[in-house]
Amino acid sequence: NRTQVLKNSGQTLKNNLRDIQGKATAQVKPNVPVCATVNNLDGYQVRYVNPTTYAIEAYCEGDASGVITNYRLPNSIVFANSFATFEFLVLGQGVDNETELVIQNTQSLVCYSVLVTVSGAILDQGIVSCPLSPSPLASPSPSAAASVSPSPTGMGFPTPSPSAPLASANPPSLGRSLRTARK
Repeated sequence: NRTQVLKNSGQTLKNNLRDIQGKATAQVKPNVPVCATVNNLDGYQVRYVNPTTYAIEAYCEGDASGVITNYRLPNSIVFANSFATFEFLVLGQGVDNETELVIQNTQSLVCYSVLVTVSGAILDQGIVSCPLSPSPLASPSPSAAASVSPSPTGMGFPTPSPSAPLASANPPSLGRSLRTARK
């Protein structure tokens, strides 16, 4: 059943995030060169790679370790859109920015959401409405989009919900920029 495959994939995503969070909380440094010669682990960063893959890398005293692990979603499961890079900070200090990860079964219009809050809570949102993501072929020109406004009759373009993750090109994490500023 397609919905069950999606639920199982959502549970695996949530469990992987909890595992990464646990390593940050316990200050488990990976066995990689950049972390071998320093004392402090800053945290573990989770980064969107492509519609089927997310990557984990450690930061030790401000330096990136490079990708430690790539996680690949199962066949027919993809991220509904990209998500902003975020970092689990050490000692249970939470994450540097709240992020919602939404996966979708490509054979249906069903999505599953996992929300990571600034406090570090990993919330299983379960089955949710898929975020609106306009097809590149159907996108109006900027001037046409600016002239169209929603009307009481429901005509015009739908407005995405505020909880939908932004489809951005992985902006640097807030924690990374704060740490850079302190150096």
